[in-house]
Amino acid sequence: MCVSIVVQIGGKKKGIIETKKDTEEKTVELFALNIIKAGESFLKSPMDTPFIPTWSRVKSAIPDYLKRLKEAINEDNKNFS
Repeated sequence: MCVSIVVQIGGKKKGIIETKKDTEEKTVELFALNIIKAGESFLKSPMDTPFIPTWSRVKSAIPDYLKRLKEAINEDNKNFS
């Protein structure tokens, strides 16, 4: 079974996302499991600082990331504005 999701921003229709229902359910279950794991990790060590990469680490891993991000944003704005 296929599910269509209408994306609206500011009351304006911006697009439609189509997905298979079983894929959507698996994605939601995985997301929920990760939230639970994160909560358990926090409860074990609430004073630990989580690892969050800096933009310099992102840039070294994907040198053209910011250019690609800007292009994707411009494409979305062109298609959904």
